[in-house]
Amino acid sequence: MRTNETCAIITDIKKVDALYPLTDRRPVSLLPFDGIYRMIDFNLSSITDANIRSVFMLFNQNSIRSVLDHVSSGKEWNLHSLKNRYFMHFYKSLKDRQPEDDNYLDAMIEYIERSKSKHTVFIGNRMLCNLDLTQVEEIHKKHEEDITVVYKKVPRDTVSKDDVILRFNEDNQITQAASGETAVNDTENLFMNIFMVKSDWLVKELKCWRGQEGFVFDIEDMLKEVIMTKTAWGFEYTGYLSHIRDVKSYYDANMEMLKSRQFLSLLHSSKKVYMKNTN
Repeated sequence: MRTNETCAIITDIKKVDALYPLTDRRPVSLLPFDGIYRMIDFNLSSITDANIRSVFMLFNQNSIRSVLDHVSSGKEWNLHSLKNRYFMHFYKSLKDRQPEDDNYLDAMIEYIERSKSKHTVFIGNRMLCNLDLTQVEEIHKKHEEDITVVYKKVPRDTVSKDDVILRFNEDNQITQAASGETAVNDTENLFMNIFMVKSDWLVKELKCWRGQEGFVFDIEDMLKEVIMTKTAWGFEYTGYLSHIRDVKSYYDANMEMLKSRQFLSLLHSSKKVYMKNTN
């Protein structure tokens, strides 16, 4: 991936009630994993390996201490210099926010515009994986459309009602995005809440949504909505994936690291996972 061609946005803005009390004082992405990692380490490592030099991170204001303590200078992910750096924004939780509190959109728009990047990769929380973003970018450039989404084929019994499942045509273009409640096939295409989009298109959409009076904005929901209004393509991820949606799934994901196949797939693939030396 060419330097400065892509910037990244990581968000952890939605509370997952089923993960309480684990997330009482920290966001989902700061949960410990396999003893020495935090979940956010995997997303930051994917960004680092893709040679993305600029990251915008978005968290709720009640998680300031845990986030800053872990990310710190960002040196473990090569984000501690003038050329390689990160930006962080904190704001009120979705339940407490009012429309006038959405000034974070202005900061995000300014970040994207100043990055001068052609593409922006958006990564949400809850999905634990080791993704090669350079492969996603190749597919994104190939189709020359505004949106490319990442998905994985998973058993139907692992899909929850809050998930989004995708349908594709023979060319891997998205034809339908539906609630997990509609899952009927033995294997479903689980949307991993990871997008790659054209930066100029994203700025235009953010400004449009920012102008809606009396509306509390959520960038994740906006991107999900536009999947069906714009031509969008899929990138199939075939590596290890664990969807952290409740305490049981979090426990199960950690226990799976005792199995050599899952352990090697996530932690010893061709993509290295960088972590803070002291957690």
